[in-house]
Amino acid sequence: MSRKVWQNGQWVDVGNSVPESIHSITQADFDALNSPDPSIIYGIVSSGTETTADSVRINQKLVTKLYVGNTELWTPTLFATGGTVSDVAMAGVMWRFHTFTSSGQFEVLQDNLEVEYLLVAGGGAGGGNVVDSLLSAGGGGGAGGVLSGALLSDVGVYDLEVGAGGVGSQGAAGGNGEDSTGFDLIAIGGGGGGAKSNGVAKLGGSGGGGNSQVNESGAAGTIGQGYAGGNGLSSYGSRPAGGGGGGGGIGLNGYSYASNAVGGAGGIGIEWPLSSGEYYAGGGGGASAGNTGTVGSATHGGGDGGLADGNAGTANTGGGGGGGAGGYDGAIGGDGGSGIIIIRYQIG
Repeated sequence: MSRKVWQNGQWVDVGNSVPESIHSITQADFDALNSPDPSIIYGIVSSGTETTADSVRINQKLVTKLYVGNTELWTPTLFATGGTVSDVAMAGVMWRFHTFTSSGQFEVLQDNLEVEYLLVAGGGAGGGNVVDSLLSAGGGGGAGGVLSGALLSDVGVYDLEVGAGGVGSQGAAGGNGEDSTGFDLIAIGGGGGGAKSNGVAKLGGSGGGGNSQVNESGAAGTIGQGYAGGNGLSSYGSRPAGGGGGGGGIGLNGYSYASNAVGGAGGIGIEWPLSSGEYYAGGGGGASAGNTGTVGSATHGGGDGGLADGNAGTANTGGGGGGGAGGYDGAIGGDGGSGIIIIRYQIG
């Protein structure tokens, strides 16, 4: 039976072959053709030169394949593979996202593919505290370093490493988060928060918050990736510690207010547009203020400080863990949140 397709308002006989491509063309240029090519489906557009279609939308939904009966008619150009793939419209532009919540490979199939990237390292853990240290407080963990930008990628396979969050422990500074890497870029893991007896705040993508026993300063972040942690305060009541630095701002210092010790809040993170709204990552962990004060809060994936153990950072945000309080049972700093890598590019 002869194969037909609907073109320019009528059924066109294309014989036994099935067209393998869709070309964009203006109505005037189509009308000027002496004999339309039966191996092509022509898509009428308002303007522009004739090109092979990379995407087709129906009611803003991306078409991934076209069939004539059981025969595959057309598939759009495949640009890259790897991760969890989703196609979304933002501000009238169609984007393809490749999201990596764990390590994997991103394979580019089209030369000079312009991609935008977000690399977030694992967050640092909050500082823990020892048994019987009633007045001490652990600093918040620093957020994992955040890198974003755009680049032209060549055809090939790119190894991507997503960093794990740092691990909290009792009576010790929080562990640093692991780096996230890809495209020859390194997002530095967040620094662990300080603790009374066994460790100062640590450097990282964002720095850990200082402990409260000796007015410890927060650690510095990495330029271009994050900010410093806040300072601890040893001269008041429950001795509030400093919040961990975030990808978008410094951790706040511990302070006293109206006879109450308040742990420093974690630094804010960063925003990255997604189809479902803004994606937030890289918030610093909140600090503890001992077991009687007000704990430091956290946002954008960071964990709040604790009146006992600190709260963990949110997975796949690179958030810092919250600081743990002192007490008869001691306290463990909250673990840092794991990192994430997101890659996106325009497809139509």
